[in-house]
Amino acid sequence: MTNPGKRTDLSFQGGGSDKVYQVELVLNHRNGEFDVNYAYGRRGATFNTGSKTPNPVSYAKAERIFDKLVASKVAKGYLIVSETTSPVKTVPPIQKPVVKAAVKMVPRRVLNIADTALVNGMLGQLPELF
Repeated sequence: MTNPGKRTDLSFQGGGSDKVYQVELVLNHRNGEFDVNYAYGRRGATFNTGSKTPNPVSYAKAERIFDKLVASKVAKGYLIVSETTSPVKTVPPIQKPVVKAAVKMVPRRVLNIADTALVNGMLGQLPELF
């Protein structure tokens, strides 16, 4: 099943204010449901962020929350600057792979002997390098 992700950017200018409000409906990859997130603030400043969905919800419910939030901002005088949608596949979250191979521990003594032999072999070749 494919549902569109959505984003709407709104702007308010007036009475000395120049504010921006962004609303996003996005897929929560951990569980395949959706979040409605927002960001707002004065243009050019750091935005405050939050979510209207403390827990992910179904696409239908997220879309209602998204549309209600955008409508409330328009009712307060914000103008819609841009609206975008993008297809989002609703797939279950990716599971971590199960590691089937076990790491075999090599005794330290064997590594020390091997390392010593390797270093001695390299040192024996040093005169050939110059």
